[in-house]
Amino acid sequence: MNTNALVLQQTALFVQHDFEVEEAIPDDVTEAELLAFIAEQVRIWLDTDMEHLFYVLYRLDINELKVRQALSPSAIEMPSEAIAQLIFDREKQKATSRIQYRAQDETEGDGWNS
Repeated sequence: MNTNALVLQQTALFVQHDFEVEEAIPDDVTEAELLAFIAEQVRIWLDTDMEHLFYVLYRLDINELKVRQALSPSAIEMPSEAIAQLIFDREKQKATSRIQYRAQDETEGDGWNS
């Protein structure tokens, strides 16, 4: 499996976990599909439970200034789409880091047996 597909698959797993989705996100999900899923969930939270949305954003360590910009009345993008992109980028960043460190651990070992 190529690195981009692996990163996307890991990103989807993070989204599934962090959004507490019971139904598995397919392994062959595309970036556009995952972004649409996140945007829909964000839209629902914006309409019904902003407190939970802010809790999720805080837990994911999403930049507060960027969230404020996304929610600004002068923002060009729809708030749900802008926030979804922030979430996707953060989850993808976590996935990339995890894959890099896992690969590093496999090549270098844990340092205890050297």
